[in-house]
This record gives sequence, C-alpha cells and structure tokens, in this order.
Amino acid sequence: MRARSPSVWPLRYAIPFALFVVASGGCGGNSAPQVDPRPLNEAGIPDRAVWEAGPSDAPDATDGSEDADLLTDASAVDGTGGDAGPDVAGGNDAVSGSDQADAAPIPTTMTLDITQPTEGSIEVATRRFAPACTVIVTTDANRSDDVKQVDADLWSTGAASARISTTRLVQLNKTGGVVGAGTDAGTDAGTVPDPDAATGVAPSTTVYTFGDTPIDLSALTTGTYELRVVATTLAGVTAQVARTFRADAGPIIKVLSPTAEQAARGSIFVSVQVIDPFSTTAPTVSISVASLPVLPLTVTGNLYQATVAETIAMPPLSGTQLLDVAATNAAGVAARPVVVRFVFDDAGPTFANAKPATGTLIGGIVNIETDVTDPAGVDANTVIAVVAHGGTSLEVKLDKDPNDSKHYAHLFDTRRLSNSVLYPTISFRASDLPGNQANIGYTVAVDNTPPLADLDPPADLRIRRNVNGSWRCSWEFDPLGTDAVNDGDLVLQLFDIRARVEDEGNTPAAGGADVTPMAGLDPAHVELLVLDNTNRALVVDSDNDGLCDAVNPQLVPTTTPMSSQDALMINLASVPPTGAADFTADPNVPMGGFPDCGIGNDTLLPPLLCKTSSLTIAIPARQTLSPAIWAIPNVVPGTVQCVGNQFDSLGNNIKDGPACLAVRAIDRLGNTQVSRPLHVCIDHDGDGAECPFANVSSVQGGNPVVVTTAAPHGLTNGNRVLLGSVPILFDANGLWTITVINPSAFSLNLSNTPASWIPGGRYMRWTSTSDCTGRQTSINPVVVDDTTACRPWRRYARGEHLDAN
Repeated sequence: MRARSPSVWPLRYAIPFALFVVASGGCGGNSAPQVDPRPLNEAGIPDRAVWEAGPSDAPDATDGSEDADLLTDASAVDGTGGDAGPDVAGGNDAVSGSDQADAAPIPTTMTLDITQPTEGSIEVATRRFAPACTVIVTTDANRSDDVKQVDADLWSTGAASARISTTRLVQLNKTGGVVGAGTDAGTDAGTVPDPDAATGVAPSTTVYTFGDTPIDLSALTTGTYELRVVATTLAGVTAQVARTFRADAGPIIKVLSPTAEQAARGSIFVSVQVIDPFSTTAPTVSISVASLPVLPLTVTGNLYQATVAETIAMPPLSGTQLLDVAATNAAGVAARPVVVRFVFDDAGPTFANAKPATGTLIGGIVNIETDVTDPAGVDANTVIAVVAHGGTSLEVKLDKDPNDSKHYAHLFDTRRLSNSVLYPTISFRASDLPGNQANIGYTVAVDNTPPLADLDPPADLRIRRNVNGSWRCSWEFDPLGTDAVNDGDLVLQLFDIRARVEDEGNTPAAGGADVTPMAGLDPAHVELLVLDNTNRALVVDSDNDGLCDAVNPQLVPTTTPMSSQDALMINLASVPPTGAADFTADPNVPMGGFPDCGIGNDTLLPPLLCKTSSLTIAIPARQTLSPAIWAIPNVVPGTVQCVGNQFDSLGNNIKDGPACLAVRAIDRLGNTQVSRPLHVCIDHDGDGAECPFANVSSVQGGNPVVVTTAAPHGLTNGNRVLLGSVPILFDANGLWTITVINPSAFSLNLSNTPASWIPGGRYMRWTSTSDCTGRQTSINPVVVDDTTACRPWRRYARGEHLDAN
C-alpha cells in the first residue's frame, strides 16, 4: 500500500467524518455532545498512526489478496463490475472480493444528563443526598469507548463561587450498544461515491447510569448551591452539565445580642434573628440560658427578644454562661443550635505585676505601675493608685500604656510624703465596664531622706560597748581625727580632709523604729567640692525653704578649676570600719556615769590605724556595718594610706586666701544633699599675706559666745569673722556675723555653746561678700543670689554615743 499525505486525501474520504457527527441530547439541560473525529483502533481508542498517515488500502474480507484503493476500484470506474453479494461492514465485496469500499470509523460522541436533583429542587441538608446521572456514549460498533469516571463537584453560588467538595460517582448500570446492518444491491451503479461508503456501519450506543454516592451536605448552611457533573471516557472525551438546587439546613439563626464574651452585671439583653428563606410559616424558636428556658420572648417580625436576669436561677447565675438558641422550620428541619458565651460579671478587675512590689524600698521619683485585666473590659478612667500620707491620701491616676493595653503607670515623687512616714500603703483600684470595682493594697518602705555629710562633725563622739552585760563608754574623740581640717582653720599647701557621711532614713514622729529603711550611699557619688572664689555661693537653697540643698548650678564642677566659674570636684573613698576607741578610764565621765554607759575599764590604749593620723578607729554608720568615714583616695588599709591622702591646694590650682569646702552625697534612690560649707584660709607658702589672722585672748562659751581679742579688733557691727583654733569649745569655730561689745570684744550672733571659759584661738575678718551659701531664685534661666545665706539641712548631734555592738 502507498501512504498518502493527509493533505492530498480525496474528497471521498472526508465526507464520512462529517456525516457521522451525532448531536444528541438528554433530558432538559443536557450538555452538547462531545465528538472525537479521530479514527479509532481495534480497542475503540484513537489510532494515532492512522490519523497521522491518512487512509490506507484495506484488504478485502473475502480473499485477502486484493488491496483495492477506492480511486482504482473497477466498479467505481466503469460501472460494469457486479458484486455477487452484499458488502459486509468492513466495506469488502463479499462474493468476488474484487470491489472494496472502506467505510470511515464512527467517532465517539457522549451526552450527559443529571436526573437527580432536578433544577431548583430543595434538598434537606441532614438527609441522604445522592445525585444520579445518565451518560450515553455512541461509537463504532466494532470498537468500544467506556466511561472512565464521573465526578460530581459541589459549588457555592454567588459572585465569588467556590468549590466545596468533589465526589466520584459509582457506575450502577450499563446497557450494551445496538449494531446496525448495511446492505448492498449486488451491482455498483458506477456512481461516485460508492454507496457502500455512504452507508457505512450502524453506530453502537451504550447507556450508563451513575449514582448511589452520597454527597455530604451536613456542613452546608441554608442557601442555593450548584452541582456540576463531569464525565470522561477512556479515550478522553468529556461532557459536563450543571444543576442548581437549594439546601435546607433549617432556619438561619443570628444572635445579635449578646456578643461573644460580652459581660453584663445583673441582667443581659438577648436579641436573636431567625429566618427561614424557603417558607412563609414562622419557625419554632427556643432560647435558653444555663439549660433554663428564656421566657417570655417578644417576637417582632423575625426578631426574638428578652431580658435575662441573673436571678433566672437560684442562687443567681455568676460567671461564664451559654446562650443556646434552637429553631425548627415548618418542614421539620432543625437548624444547628447556635451558642454564644457571655459573662454575668459581679467581680471587678484583676491586678498583676504591681510595682513597687510589697515591701519594696522606694524613694525619689518612682514609677507606680500595674497590669489590670477584666473579661468585660477595664474602664481606663478609673485606674488609680493611692499612697497613704498621714490623715490624707495622695491619688495618682495611672495612664494606659499605648503599646500594652493592660498596663497602667504614672510617675510619683516620694518627696510628697512626710519624712516621718516609714511604711506607707500603696493601693490600686479600678472598675470594669459593667461598673464592678476592685482594689488591692499593701505596704512599702520609703526613704526620701538624703544622706547627712559633714566635714567638721562634733568632736565629742563616744563609743559604747557591752561587756558582760555592762555598757561602758570610751573617751570622747573626733571621728575624723584631730589631724583633719576644722572650720576656721589656717591651712598650708597640704592638709587632711575627711568627711563623716551616712545615709539617713525617715524618722517617726514619735518613738523609734526597729528597722529604719535606708537605701545606702551611692559610693560613686560622695564628692568633695572646693571653691576659692568666696564671693560666690558654693551651695544654695534651690527650693526657697531656707535650707542649703544643692551645689550652685552656676558653677562647673571640674577636676581642673581654671576660672571663677569652676569648683574643684574630687570623688571621696570610704575608709572601712576598723580599730577601737579608747576604753581606758576617763575622769571626765560623771561620777555615776552616763544614763546609758559607765566609765571604761581597759588598761591598754588602742593602737593607731596608721602613723599618718591620730585615729584609732574608723567608725561605721549608725546601726549598720557600712563605712561612715570618707577621705581623699587612695585609701589602703594597713598602710600609711589607711585613711587616704592629703589635699594638695597648689597641685589642684586652688589659690591662697579664703576658701570653702563642702560635700555632696547621693543615696542609691537618688536622694541628694550637701554638707554645710567648711571655711578655711589657705596659705600654701606660709607668708601670711592672704590670711591675716589675729590672736584671741579668750572665748567665753554661752548664748551667745563672747570673744576677747588680744589687741583692738577694729571691727564694726555686722562684720563677718572667721574664728578658728579654739580648743574644747569646738562649736565656736567657724564663720560668724558679729556684734561689737567693745574695742577688744565681740559676740557671735546666734551662737550657743557650753558655758566654758577657754583661752586661745585666732580670728580674721572675712571680707568676701558671700559666706559661700546662697539662694537659687530661678531655674530657667539659672539665677543665684550669692548674698542671701542658707542654713544647713541637718548636723550631727553633739555628745553622741555610738554602739560598737
């Protein structure tokens, strides 16, 4: 046989393809038949080789010896050839085998119909729903093309439809095809085309039924849906059809009130919308709370409403509750029950992570904060902290954190509390949106008292200790040592500077405290300040209460003072508590002893701490083991530097003449205070030019103290005098405003000492315009009055007895 290109096939071979395209339809809504025009092989599947190569000579069915091409068939050319018998379906001459008509294969066609559900039917979502369909396949009788699969897709309807599920249907039945028989008259009429080719072969039609596969409708809500069915044959022919139907899942329930997790106090309003879109008959509706029916219901159209009180049950309902709504339509289809959780709220908000926490020591500026939560929501305007303050309370409204809705906080200045408050109560209160209030409260400790510092504390301190049940007192001594600088001293280039610095706690209005809350000193902020421009204030009153409380803000603390704007600043170091006081018998102890101790009974003097100082003991702070003595670094115990180094006025660029010294100390809570200024006159070269001291004949203690000079003093009322080197009556030393008594005597204004007469001492007129204290009159801009003096905040007590135990 000769193969021909499809492009040169004669017209005779094209006609059968057009004639056998079958357009058949099923019941209403059938899909258009799908036709496969390709030649089929013996299995009824498109034959690719035949399709690509074109028609070929086929052997006659009778003798198999003749390949008669349709163009050269004798009967087709001369019309005289006679066929002895009818052609068989293959188109071969049955008798003579001399004439062969090749009939074109019948292409496969398929139609599809959905028989269940019908268009627009109502299907109950809770019942069995098994779609059914019929598939009709028409093909060549000698070939078969069975249905491979039928898939049913369930789709939602609407603007944005979506596939819900896919189910493969089961084949239930198959009815075999009917074969048609063509006849031949026995003679060819000589016409073209051959009647055998036109008659061809009768098609085979097979009917399939599919179904018996339920589609799950239980998850559907009441509404309209689309069923799409797709059938596919083994040869790949497909057909598709769709039906819309309505699913009845019962009435549609929508709870309008309460909303999920809504909280209410006392009662709650219930509003439920119930709609049945497929019936005009009102559904049967039941509403319950805690399994108790809600009655009576007010029905307005499709709204069912009622007010449910906590007292629907006894005892009254409290906490989380469930609203349960059920409905059944006229067709007897029940909707899935709808439940909404809500809260009968009789409790206020809950507090957590409150700060300052219970027992916390607070002072300075603190952040009061807490987390507040409530199922019903917190009324942010009601979150308040209350700090106890004597007979009154300080309210602090807490602010809601924009980044954390449960967190509330606000700053509080503990200086609003009296220094007599040691253990105040902090309480928090808040209300939730339904109006329930809650609160918590607890005590904290407060220290808003700054440290106490002094460069020249009283020199009559005694240590007492308990020996075998008997308290004994030491000799009185200067806690800084007799070698440390005192107020009113004339000093040379090098001199010893030490300070007694202790943290202070709040003091009860009456009585004593078992434990005084104290933050302790910040060791990085015990600072010595030196100013050689005594026309300016070194320390000032910053809050106009008359007390010195801050370093002059117009000065620049520096380690290298270069101008009148600079004040030398040196960080001091602590001297660890060590050594012992002198407990040998002191004849100055009263005959019966002091009320709290008697005379000492040691027989040996205590050793010096080191050879550079008269100190035999470095005392601790009261009621603690923390150091109380601070000196210029380095402090190296057990060496000649055991109490620090001397101050070098020349090395630190401090000029000769009057100078002032003070200490600033800060505790760990930020409470800050300055010491009273110490007034000295520096003469680094010893020429006396800048420090014109004159001798004092005697000092008579009392109120006021009277000073008699060795020579006429030449002073006038209101002059300032620096008095120093007065023994025993140490409180007389310092800077004073005087009143002239006579040319050789003056009194010290506002002075008060024991009434002792003491010879010796020296004085000089203080010509500076300031006594090194002043008043800050403006913060912004900074303004300081250098001529208005301020007084010390506090001084160490005279005659103090410090427990060594």
